[in-house]
Amino acid sequence: MQNILLDTHALLWFDQEPERFSPRVKKALRRKSATIFVSPVSLYELQRKLEIGKLPQAARLLENIDRRMVDYDFRFLPITARHAIVAARLDWDHRDPFDRLLVAQATEENCTIVSADQRFSQAGIHVMW
Repeated sequence: MQNILLDTHALLWFDQEPERFSPRVKKALRRKSATIFVSPVSLYELQRKLEIGKLPQAARLLENIDRRMVDYDFRFLPITARHAIVAARLDWDHRDPFDRLLVAQATEENCTIVSADQRFSQAGIHVMW
């Protein structure tokens, strides 16, 4: 069984532009044995970017997030105190708090992150794209 954590843009692309995924990612996301997680930090990031006008296309996803989670058979990965501590202690020069929390969650929960962002590879976690 594989645990997969979607990066924020991967969640949005899954909903609106799935053709952007590589064949490898598409196959992994269709695999019945995969558990696909979404972090609440991604929803926070999408909402913030929506509010400042950077991601108006996120509105549709955010308005229907609970329904989409069911439709896509995704699960929320709650942020724990341990995740917050690990995120703060990461030996990684990337300062984005959203990304740091995603890396901490992936590390602690043994998840592969689906992301086009190459910076995740520098954090020492498994990244698929």
